[in-house]
Amino acid sequence: MVRNEVIIVTKDDNVYAFGNNKYGCLGLGHNNPIQEPTRLEELCYKEIASIAYCGYYVIAFTANGDIYSWGYNNNGELGIGTTVNSNRPNLIDALVGKRIVDISCGYDHSLALTATGEVYSWGDNSYGQIGNGNNFDIQSTPHKVKGIDNEDVIQISCGYYHSMALTKEGHVFGWGYNSEGELGLGNDISQMVPNRINIMNGVIIKKVICGQYHSLLLSSDGDIYVFGCNQFGQIGNGNKMNQTFPFKIITGNKFSDIGSHPLSSISVAVSQTTGNCLVWGECEPEVITTPRETPLQSMHDIFSFYSKRKITYKPIHIDERPSVNPLVDCMRRAFNETELSDFRFKIDNKFIYAHKAILRIRCEHFRSMFSEHWSQPETCEIEINIYSYNVYYAFIKYIYTNCVDIRLEDAIELYDLANSYCEDHLRDKCALIIKNHISVQNAFALYSSAVKYNSTDLENFCLKFAANNLNDFESNTVAELNHNKT
Repeated sequence: MVRNEVIIVTKDDNVYAFGNNKYGCLGLGHNNPIQEPTRLEELCYKEIASIAYCGYYVIAFTANGDIYSWGYNNNGELGIGTTVNSNRPNLIDALVGKRIVDISCGYDHSLALTATGEVYSWGDNSYGQIGNGNNFDIQSTPHKVKGIDNEDVIQISCGYYHSMALTKEGHVFGWGYNSEGELGLGNDISQMVPNRINIMNGVIIKKVICGQYHSLLLSSDGDIYVFGCNQFGQIGNGNKMNQTFPFKIITGNKFSDIGSHPLSSISVAVSQTTGNCLVWGECEPEVITTPRETPLQSMHDIFSFYSKRKITYKPIHIDERPSVNPLVDCMRRAFNETELSDFRFKIDNKFIYAHKAILRIRCEHFRSMFSEHWSQPETCEIEINIYSYNVYYAFIKYIYTNCVDIRLEDAIELYDLANSYCEDHLRDKCALIIKNHISVQNAFALYSSAVKYNSTDLENFCLKFAANNLNDFESNTVAELNHNKT
C-alpha cells in the first residue's frame, strides 16, 4: 500500500492484512502492529473487486457493488456519517444498492462511481474537491457530485485535493484544488463544481490519472497530456514551471497506459512500441524533467525503483503480465538459437548465435559489415577480442529484444560499445541504468570505468553525484575505517 501496511485478497476469496496498522487501517479490530498475515474476517468471501487507499484509510468494493471503508476518519473519509476512526470495515449504507464499479481516494476525500455512470463523493471539502457547489468543512456521507448528472462517467480519479472524471464520450471534468493548475483550466482558481477541460479539437481521452498536484490524460490516439504542479518536472516539458493548460508530451512514442498517485509527484507511461515504461518527475536519485525510457515494463516496478516515495500505486494482481506482441515474442525466442542461425560470434571461446538478416536490419554496423563488398561473404563466424562475452551477449540480445539486460559493473563497457557502433538508443539506455543505480558505495568504481572508456558525460555525472553527496561519502569512509580497525 502507501505506508507500511499490506492487504492481500487471495484467489479463494480470503482476505489477510499485516503491518503497522496506524489508526486501525488494517481493519482487524485494533490498532496494534501485526507482523504476520492475519485474516480480515469481515471481508472474507465478500468477493472483493478492488481496494483504494491514501494515507491511513482504506476503501474496498465487492463484485456485487457493495462498498466498505475503515481506518482514519477525522474528515469523514469513510463516508459513514461520523468523523470517528474505525478499525473495522463498515458498509457505507448511503451507497447500498448503487452498484459501485470504481473507487478512488485522495488525501482526505473519496469518490465512487456507479454502474449507471453517477459519481458520489465525501470527506474533506476545504477546496471544493467534493464537488457540491461550496467549500464548507467536511461531508461525512456520500452525495452525488453536481454538474455532471447528465454525463455518462466511466472513470474517476482523486489527486491530493482535486478530483477528475472521464465520460464515455471522452470528455474530462475537474474540480477542487487548483492553485497549481492541476485542473487544466488555464487558471489557478479552485473550483467547487466540475468544469470541463478543453483539449485540442477532435482529441478523445480514454484515461485520466491524478498525481499529488498534477494530472495526466491519455488519448485514444496514444498521446499524453499533462498539467498542474511542475516543481519536480512531473509535467515532462523540460522545466519546472507550472502548467495550467494541458501540455502534450512529445517523445516520438505512442502510449498504452499512464500512472501516478495522490501521494506522488512522478509521472509514468508505457510505450506502445516497446512495452517499456517511461518516467519523469520526483525520482531517485534525481529529478527528471523530460520523459526517460527505462528497461522496465511494469509500472509497479517503476514506483518501486524510481519513485522517491515508495508506493503501490494500484492493487497488484499476481497473475498480471504485460501484453506481449507476437512479433516481439518471436524475435525474443530467435535470439541465440542454434537451429536456424546462420552466423555466430566467438568471444572467450564461447559462442553467440545470430541471423545475418536480423543483424543487418537492426544495426548499421552490421549492415555495413555484411555489405556486398565484405571480403568474406561466406564466413559464418567472427571472433570478437575487444569486448567481453557478457557485454557482447547483452548487445546482441538488445538487437533482438530492444531490452538491455546487463549487470551494473558491465554497463559502462556496453555504453562504450554502443558509442563505437553508433547505437544511440542503446547508449542512452546504458547511461540510464548507470545514473539510476549509482550510489556512495559504487560511485568511485563507476567513475574509474568511465575514465577507462573515455566517457566524459558519465565522468561528469559521477563527479556531480559525489559533490552532491559529500556528507554521505564522508560517513561511508569513516564507517569503512572503523570496520577495518576492528
